[in-house]
Formats: sequence, C-alpha cells, structure tokens
Amino acid sequence: MSKFPAHIRLIKVETLSEDWNVLRRYSLEHRSPDGSVSIHHREVVHKPDTANVLAYSRTRGTVLLLSQIRAAVALVGNAERFLEVPGGIVDSGESPAAAAIREVREETGIVLDCVRLVGCFYLSPTLSTERSYLFLADLDCVTQKSSAISCTDTLGEIELTEIPVTEAVAMCWTGAITDAKTALLIFALANTGACRKGDTLHD
Repeated sequence: MSKFPAHIRLIKVETLSEDWNVLRRYSLEHRSPDGSVSIHHREVVHKPDTANVLAYSRTRGTVLLLSQIRAAVALVGNAERFLEVPGGIVDSGESPAAAAIREVREETGIVLDCVRLVGCFYLSPTLSTERSYLFLADLDCVTQKSSAISCTDTLGEIELTEIPVTEAVAMCWTGAITDAKTALLIFALANTGACRKGDTLHD
C-alpha cells in the first residue's frame, strides 16, 4: 500500500513492462500550499528484496568478491567485468539471512553457518523499490564447502577473487570498485572488524 502524504494523490498507474522486473508509470497529483495543482509522472522498477554478503577471513585479512559481466555497466562503456559481493533475490517465504547463505553457496560453493546483518538499504530510491539486506560472514568459521552451482542469469562465468581488506578499501576510494552495496560492506567491515558474539543471524 502506498504511503504518500495528504497533499500528494496517486491518480493513474500504467504497466510498461513485465519481464525480469516490472516497470510501471505513476501519475501523481501534487497540491501546493497556495492551492495550485500539478501533475507529475514517475517510472518505477518493481524489484524483489535482495540479500548480499561480504565474506571475509580474519586470519588472512582478505575479502571474497565476484567478477562478472553486468550489462547495464557495460552498456555505458565502463568496466568489462564488475567486482561485487555475492548476492541475489530473496525468494518468497525465505528470510534475508537464509537467502544470503543460499546465494553464497550457489555463487561460490561456500556453505556458511551464519551471517551478520549490517543493515537494509534502498540502493536506488529514485527509480527502484528494491531493498538490499547487507551481511558480513566470517570465512574462518566455515566447516564445509560444496560444488558451486551454475547461475543461469549471468553473462559468462563468475570469477572469484580474494583481495586484502586494505586493498579493497583503497579500490573503493580509487573507483576500481564502484558497486555501492559492495563498497558499503567493505567500509562497514573496515570500521567494525570481525563478527561479535551475539550479532549473528542463523538460518
């Protein structure tokens, strides 16, 4: 249900596309304090919530990132391969923590026992309804590893790369890492360090 303030009224909804995501055009009536009325249009991409995980090793002082092709980034002439954390859609009936653990298993083959929630954020509120749950995970606590499951929605194979934490922080500042959720998690890790007892979410 929409939650617009009293001076804004939703008057029309048009569905422009229903494919991987749903794109709708909204017409909004805005009433100013002087009584004048204006009509504004907004196109919004409706996307499910996502869960994303920065896995790190305290003993090695490293983080685990994925390198893959992102069409939107390539289309505007930027990096051929995009560095980011594992993550994906939270399925219906699935908790964000469970989705985070599943996505890491599918994309890296690593079976996590627990993840620590950093927060939930809107990554592009001017355009999308997507909320992203961001987690940290301690690789030193991993007790098992499975075979990585192929991800069918990628353009080519996913490559795993392990980077020193200090280097990852520097890459965020220099623009080598440009994914917002990944940078936020790297800065969070650099600020908070390792998981603290009592802060974990278990599936």
